[in-house]
Amino acid sequence: MSSRTFCRLGAALALVGLGLTAVEARVVTQTVTYRHDGTAMRGFLPYDDSLRDKRPGVLVVHEWRGLNDFAREPR
Repeated sequence: MSSRTFCRLGAALALVGLGLTAVEARVVTQTVTYRHDGTAMRGFLPYDDSLRDKRPGVLVVHEWRGLNDFAREPR
């Protein structure tokens, strides 16, 4: 095997190895309390505790029955 072919094979194996690296996110949830016009309200906050930097969020407005298990379920 030529050195050029050997280098290409090594680079390909390295890329495959990087693709197989396991990334595991642990989603943590907590209830948060906030106030609006003097009324105390509760919210539900899920987040990946392995990330420390600022990241985007998603506001989920629950259905008329309230914040139930269906609204809390990750998708």
